[in-house]
Amino acid sequence: MDLLQEQYERATAGLPGAGAEAGAGPPGGADAPDVAAALAAEVAALKDREGKQFWHHQTGLKGTVFVEMRDVEGKPRVTPAELCAGLARHLDTTRALPSRHLVRVLPVEVTCFAGLAEIAEAFAPIAGREFPADGPPLSCSVDFNSRAGPKMDRLEAINAVVGKVPTPPHSVNLGSPDKTILLTVMRNVACLAVMGDFVGAKRMNVRRLAGIEEVPRKKAEGGAGGETEGDRADQGADQGADQGADQGADQGAEGDQTADQPGA
Repeated sequence: MDLLQEQYERATAGLPGAGAEAGAGPPGGADAPDVAAALAAEVAALKDREGKQFWHHQTGLKGTVFVEMRDVEGKPRVTPAELCAGLARHLDTTRALPSRHLVRVLPVEVTCFAGLAEIAEAFAPIAGREFPADGPPLSCSVDFNSRAGPKMDRLEAINAVVGKVPTPPHSVNLGSPDKTILLTVMRNVACLAVMGDFVGAKRMNVRRLAGIEEVPRKKAEGGAGGETEGDRADQGADQGADQGADQGADQGAEGDQTADQPGA
């Protein structure tokens, strides 16, 4: 979760209401707090979810956590897609891997029951905002993944969201869309979001964004070809495990990790 908090601070730097909270005096100074009291206060703060901007929720799926991001009064608002897009640019520039356990970070703007009718209803407001009928023409595609979810026809699920996008003026482009509709089903919950240049952001694979060179592994002894960690992340994690943030429990970040650890 520190990863998301740091990105939020980068995204809001210089904006009204941004900045760190006033803290205690410098260590060792006249006003330095008692060590035991300071430790107790830190432990209490870690347990206080009400005062946290980011808070993780276990999904019951190994290697996957959901990170909720709350709007904080007086602080600038950043959407899940904006947070993830900024994180992608930061990782692509710094080439620094934030965690050896983290594979992917995806935005989530709204969640609903994993049913076709519920998905279409939940996506309608997002479609109206991201693909307005009177706006400039945009191309879109759908990135659909399911992990331990109910049996759902892939094409029907994709049509449930695409059907809410007015076409024309908008269109479908599977190769290089202007915006990608993210639909991830985890157990009986569907997570929805829209992100621009998702392909350019390497599908939010943090290892690839950080420029990690993948070493092919043989699929079978004596056989030809192989797969990399990134390939398995895109084939395995793409088919299920995927992290963002916004207000309320219905808006947040979904994180895919190689180890079952809370937070990023």
